[in-house]
Amino acid sequence: MKIASISISSFELPTNTAVCTMTEEPYGHRQRWQQQKYSRQPDAMHVLHVLTDEGIEGMCTVGDARYTSMRARDLEHLRALTIGEDPLQRERLDSKLRAATRHMFTLPGWHGAFDNCLWDIAGKAAQLPIFDLIGRARSTGPFFYNFDSSRVESALENA
Repeated sequence: MKIASISISSFELPTNTAVCTMTEEPYGHRQRWQQQKYSRQPDAMHVLHVLTDEGIEGMCTVGDARYTSMRARDLEHLRALTIGEDPLQRERLDSKLRAATRHMFTLPGWHGAFDNCLWDIAGKAAQLPIFDLIGRARSTGPFFYNFDSSRVESALENA
């Protein structure tokens, strides 16, 4: 099985992050910048589609609360780097895309939705729900944890 095409569907929705201005406010013995909402406009939300030569399609929304769309340039890089590749070789493709990120001048994690599409394809190809694929025993695996770093005390407590 090979990746045959990659496309995006675009939907207009209320944005996750409003345009803002910053005001300087007292903070103890110093000043700090505080965000003030300015406006909330509609924004594009993209859904990534990865289609295989066997007709299996993986789909996923792009981004998270910080961004919901993929730059056209990143989509072209994704196509150039992955069309013709085996979608079941997730770890290999992730390694390739991480290496390519260093030369693309783009945000880290720009290909996260693509990885989710590959999981969708793997589940459909195996005729299993993705949680069954993920749930198998592994000796190692990456993990991520975001914590509140707005105050030193919060960061220390969460860490």
